[in-house]
Amino acid sequence: MKMVKSVYTKILENVPDHMPETGGMLGGQNGIVTKIVFDDGKEDDFRRCHYTPNVVMLNGCLVEWSKSGIEFYGLFHTHFYGVSSLSKGDEVYIKKILEAMPQSKKELFFPIVVLPDKKIISYRCYLDGSNLIVAEDPVMCVADFENSF
Repeated sequence: MKMVKSVYTKILENVPDHMPETGGMLGGQNGIVTKIVFDDGKEDDFRRCHYTPNVVMLNGCLVEWSKSGIEFYGLFHTHFYGVSSLSKGDEVYIKKILEAMPQSKKELFFPIVVLPDKKIISYRCYLDGSNLIVAEDPVMCVADFENSF
């Protein structure tokens, strides 16, 4: 996954040190993540053992992004205690997202920010028929360019 350096830094500087299962949305252009939106999750979800995105808020951001030519590239969220792999619950949710995507969007990225170390492990996910394929895809930071936020 390619990401501008300022977005990479912004993620690491803004995820809470003490609260797992928070996250946000990734967007960009030309295969490079240039935009993020932080999401505290669904307001009425008090179970902090999993990240439940605030879909209404994020969908509103997607509408605004699309007006500016920004593509949806995936979601990131935090895991605590050094857990760097996607959970079974993450994979079920990812599969549902991919099944709902238009044919033109064949793959998405689902990075995990591992706490407390604040290390980003990225996964590229796509469907092969009805099977979810998950492959680690290291973050490659690229130079910033104008309007990367």
